[in-house]
Amino acid sequence: MVCIVMSDMLLGVGFLHGSRIWSYEQMLMDCEIYSIVHKMMQGIVVDEESLAVDTIKAVGPGGNFLTQKHTRQNMRDIFVPQFMDR
Repeated sequence: MVCIVMSDMLLGVGFLHGSRIWSYEQMLMDCEIYSIVHKMMQGIVVDEESLAVDTIKAVGPGGNFLTQKHTRQNMRDIFVPQFMDR
C-alpha cells in the first residue's frame, strides 16, 4: 500500500516564509512536532498491564499511585516533549 500525503504548508525543517528563511528555533519546533507525531503513530497499547485495573482497585479513590510498583515500572514510558511546554 502506498500512501502519499501532500501539503502546501510543509516547507522543511527550520524553513520559514516559503523556504526563504532558515531558523534554529523553527528547526527545534519542527523536530519536536515530528517526535510527537511519531509517538502518536505508534498507537496506544491496551492490555492488562497498561490498564492496571488491579492497581487502580488497590489504591482506591483519593489514593496515591506514586507508591505503587506498577507506577514505578511504567512511569518512564510516558512521552514528554523536550522543548514544548504543554
